[in-house]
Amino acid sequence: MVAAARIVYDGAVLEPGWLRIVDGVIVDGGAQAPPAVVTETVAGTVVPGFVDLHCHGGGGYEFTDPDLGHVRAALDFHAARGNAATMLS
Repeated sequence: MVAAARIVYDGAVLEPGWLRIVDGVIVDGGAQAPPAVVTETVAGTVVPGFVDLHCHGGGGYEFTDPDLGHVRAALDFHAARGNAATMLS
């Protein structure tokens, strides 16, 4: 159970809010008191992962680089900033 001062979930902003996560999947959420023991409290705002639909690289690396380590570094750069998925352009 995750709780935060603000959570964007299911088309709404919950202030405060909670999420129940099972095996890495959000299965429930709400704005009322959490129905179970909170295992993690987030100080900031919890939002869904971002999807970058058009991207050529990141962190100083390009996706066209033949070095797969550089491609991975570019993907890691985006993941560290909230991207759940990055489309390689």
